[in-house]
Amino acid sequence: MNIALYEYYPRGNIHDIIFSTDNKLNWELKLPIIKGIASGLNYLHHELEFGALLHMDIKLANVLLDANFIPKISDFGLGLVFSHCNSSPIVAKKGIVGIETYIVPEVKFGVLSSKADVYSFGYVPFELITERVTDGANLTNLHKALKLGYEGQYFELPLPELPYTDDSAVADQMDQCLTLAVACMIIKIH
Repeated sequence: MNIALYEYYPRGNIHDIIFSTDNKLNWELKLPIIKGIASGLNYLHHELEFGALLHMDIKLANVLLDANFIPKISDFGLGLVFSHCNSSPIVAKKGIVGIETYIVPEVKFGVLSSKADVYSFGYVPFELITERVTDGANLTNLHKALKLGYEGQYFELPLPELPYTDDSAVADQMDQCLTLAVACMIIKIH
């Protein structure tokens, strides 16, 4: 029997904070959260002593916040350990599980690499900034943005409407994060 122990994270997971409570996160908290999750993925992929760990289920529900709003990636039930992490894909022998929306298309055919986590991470800024789950019409708009991204038309991306802010620096940061999100999701696993 394997048991995973976690510290207590009093704020819970980001998904529940955004979609299940009235306690919304402001931009001053969201930007460091996005950066913290990206840093955590980099650690898992490139800085572990024993190799690399592919999480395979990055989404807001699997990121916990501590008392200081520091994000911690959790739920490694689908994780895969490799001796090293690079862009060379492997073919999975077991079935792929997880929420289909967040799974890079190549993984559905058994091709795995660290890029699968990068793809899933792309949904984090979209959902965190817009405070909308990426499904239905929101997913359709995202797919339009991805098509333009594949074609290299980054300046024409139909990004989701940003939350209102009269601070142009904040609006620019949000726009940059959403553009980064699209860039994460247009990667191709070779």
